[in-house]
Amino acid sequence: MTDTKLPLHIAQYDPATMEGPFRALLGRWGVLEQSSPFYDYWQPILKDHRTVLDDLVMAFDGEAVIGLAQVNWRPTLDNKARSVTYFINTDQPKEHVARAIKQHLDIILAKRGLTTQVAFSPPEYADYNAFYEQIGFVHRAEYDSMRMIWDGGDYTKSAVAGLSIHHYDHDHPDPVIEAELATMFNRTFANEPACADLEGKDIRKLSVHGGMWFAYAREQATGTIVAYAECGVDGLFSAISVIRPYWGKGVAEWLAAHCMDHFRANGIDKLWSLVRTRNAASIRLHERMGWKRDGDGIYRYFFSQIEQA
Repeated sequence: MTDTKLPLHIAQYDPATMEGPFRALLGRWGVLEQSSPFYDYWQPILKDHRTVLDDLVMAFDGEAVIGLAQVNWRPTLDNKARSVTYFINTDQPKEHVARAIKQHLDIILAKRGLTTQVAFSPPEYADYNAFYEQIGFVHRAEYDSMRMIWDGGDYTKSAVAGLSIHHYDHDHPDPVIEAELATMFNRTFANEPACADLEGKDIRKLSVHGGMWFAYAREQATGTIVAYAECGVDGLFSAISVIRPYWGKGVAEWLAAHCMDHFRANGIDKLWSLVRTRNAASIRLHERMGWKRDGDGIYRYFFSQIEQA
């Protein structure tokens, strides 16, 4: 994967031989300092990237890492798509380096039977919008999202009769509960195009290695799970869903309030969420719970079909 513009070498990350250059890159970015807001993001990757990523590919100029791409293990869209994140040194020709990484990554993913790379561009990195399109990604507006935040204010906490709220405990894993949660997710997000089906083992992996935790509501009479919430340890309110018979009964508000209480009890009082701009119901729920939009920026999603060998 060499180009005449730069003596590039693209390779899958091998910590036995590449940890030094990788740490040097992260050191230049300033993310190895504990004061960095990104310190906790990179530490699990340095410790064992395979527990949190599907793959990690790096671009070398000589012995120095000048760019990389991460492949998330969690399927998106369907089981044939993976979300990817590209990081290119600011002093490098971004398009050239990323194109070389993408070509290499396409080969790796095609061998696994995958069909799509999905890239995400937050508004603070708006320059990546044109960059992704330059290397072969296509923006799809139906996935555009906005960031909503909660940093104080009142919210409703009314319990719903006949239901009880529980937490998934990965320290005492239960395959039955994991399967129930995965089924609940798949059932209620079946028409959400960005969500791929989960398996029970995915619930455990997300909880143990993915920085996520789960709360759910059970029907006391039958034991049926009727609502599900997925949250991140960093204050992310990722997803909430309620089965149709319980729509309009305050279940979503009660479960959301429970999650917000749990965050606050653990010292996290600034919460955030990404909501699709076309998801009016989710926007209304957030607003009822005292959330507000964080600026006018749009989080954009870009898609690239992988050429099959």
